[in-house]
Amino acid sequence: IDICTYVFQFDKTTKKIIDALTKKSREGVKVRFLMDLVGSLGANINQKGFKALKEAGGEVAFFTPILKRPFQNYINLRNHRKIYLFDHTTLLSGGMNLSDEYMGEADGTKRWEDLLYYLKGPSVDHFYHIFQNDWIYATQDQEGIDKKEEESCSGESRVQVVPSGPDIPTDELYEALLNAIYNSKERIWIVTPYFVPDENMIQALVIAHHKGVDIKLITPKNSDHLLADMARSPYMRELDEIGADVVLYEGEMLHAKAILFDDIGGMVGSVNFDNRSLFLNYEVVTFVYSSQFIESIEKWMTELINHSSRGMKKPTKVREAVENIMKVFAPLL
Repeated sequence: IDICTYVFQFDKTTKKIIDALTKKSREGVKVRFLMDLVGSLGANINQKGFKALKEAGGEVAFFTPILKRPFQNYINLRNHRKIYLFDHTTLLSGGMNLSDEYMGEADGTKRWEDLLYYLKGPSVDHFYHIFQNDWIYATQDQEGIDKKEEESCSGESRVQVVPSGPDIPTDELYEALLNAIYNSKERIWIVTPYFVPDENMIQALVIAHHKGVDIKLITPKNSDHLLADMARSPYMRELDEIGADVVLYEGEMLHAKAILFDDIGGMVGSVNFDNRSLFLNYEVVTFVYSSQFIESIEKWMTELINHSSRGMKKPTKVREAVENIMKVFAPLL
């Protein structure tokens, strides 16, 4: 069992997860648990909750300590990937971290709206190698697990796994997104909690709209980051003013990340539509091409739209000034 998450908090939900991991570790299953130090700072400061898991043989590590090479800006390079991998054959990934905010029993807890996807087949091998590289970097432990890679499967979806981050020599994900936007002919539906694109991305969406492509941006009316909300507003207003469909979700915090391109396929994963995710964080997404995927994601997006309002209000002079100031810091948000 290999787990990589950005956020881990000790709470009711994760206690059950840790107990289950401890049980499997005692049964002889190799358990490796990797968390980002900044996203899981509380768990790093007080690691008592991992004691039983470690005693059972489970391994726990944190990605890139803040004080490691402090003068090389490592605090900005966070591991935002979510990889939940079982026997190297079954994968869960997407936007969901590990805490009561994201998952658990129906106990009245207010949960964020988020998305996980389930994957089997040869594409899972890519996630193993991504996790393995992250684990080696965090722990300096070179030990791997011998496994036979699948060469074929009976699945119905064609899948591409695309990681991004400082460990990838080119901006493959960024280029793939730009290419998909420019090649879309009918629609681009985007679900993202944070929308702070660079000028190339916003211009690509504007051009797509002028070509008659249905642009929908589905994002929380108010996210959990006020500064990001301030920085995103000028970009959202630019889309709204040209007639693109800016959809403001009014339910609980919308943390999911997904994009539909025409009726060809789409993208799901950990990456937000912002500069931090695209250029700084370690991320991973999956491009999926299948009618079943398109149908299910479109239905889910439509449900979000049904619980949303539309359009941007004209800002006050004070807010407009603050937004313009925050736009300067957009690359860091």
